[in-house]
Amino acid sequence: MCVVRMMHIVAGVICSAPVFNDWCRAQVVQSYLDTDEYDLKLVDYGGYLHLPGTSLRQIRYVHSSITLLLLLLLL
Repeated sequence: MCVVRMMHIVAGVICSAPVFNDWCRAQVVQSYLDTDEYDLKLVDYGGYLHLPGTSLRQIRYVHSSITLLLLLLLL
């Protein structure tokens, strides 16, 4: 498995973050560039995290938009 570290992290970006020994989708809410740390909103579970940039991973666009596609199908 190829692990891709995020290189360009800005507010609004969807990424993968480690949560309770698993990975979940998160949206960057705030970035602290001087310390390479980020405030994240957990997309699937709700809640917020504060993590270093080294913990975040890039995910494919398809995986970041699955929730939106499912909601559109339910309408």
